[in-house]
Amino acid sequence: MTHYTVEPERHTLHGSFSRDFAPILTIDPGDTVRFRTLDAGWNLDPSGVGSDANPAAKFAPRSPERDSGHALCGPVAIRGALPGMTLAVRVDILRLGTWGFTAVGGWPHAINERFGVVEQGTFLHWTLNSDALTGRNQYGQTLALRPFMGVMGMPPDAPGSTLRCRRG
Repeated sequence: MTHYTVEPERHTLHGSFSRDFAPILTIDPGDTVRFRTLDAGWNLDPSGVGSDANPAAKFAPRSPERDSGHALCGPVAIRGALPGMTLAVRVDILRLGTWGFTAVGGWPHAINERFGVVEQGTFLHWTLNSDALTGRNQYGQTLALRPFMGVMGMPPDAPGSTLRCRRG
């Protein structure tokens, strides 16, 4: 069994699913792949997220055609896998980064009412503690975290066909 690491680099990132993308890695069944990813908005750090005056630094370069959705890593090919076969993926560990953000407000919703942001949207900037599984925002509110995979999937079985995961 071999272990691989995938870093967020130009050749490993895209913002859509397409069977036309060449694999960034080919593995054997049972191999382990560790992915380090960007946030959905391609942000490189938390500074400036949600700011019009000083916007966040984003990963570049990006292609409008290929990179308009969430930042995704892959694809990874599995030796011996054929179209129509069932793919089983086991996620062993999710390790949080040190920061995150939530865009909230601007519409009636229970969460927006709880934070008092029904009329005007805002951004909550979170400092994440991966050991305690907590997040603390700029207002001092601390919440328990329940990490999840985010976006993971397979492209459609059609040449040139692309599914986009769009923010918003």
